[in-house]
Amino acid sequence: YNVERMCNGLERVRRYNKFREPIAEGYFPKLDSQVASRAWPPRFANTTIRDIDRPVDQIKTDVSELETWRDRFMAAI
Repeated sequence: YNVERMCNGLERVRRYNKFREPIAEGYFPKLDSQVASRAWPPRFANTTIRDIDRPVDQIKTDVSELETWRDRFMAAI
């Protein structure tokens, strides 16, 4: 993945583990699902991660949950 980024004049991927800080780089996935009739939106530069609650998709997660998973992972190493 990093080699492909470098070939396109981009920097290597930077570690992102401070989930309350903005993500400097934007991302435009150009992904869609014709089966589900759904498209995924872009992430603009300097976006911060927020809690998600989407009952229709049965998705609910909090930023604090990501921090807990990160901390448990680091403690296990």
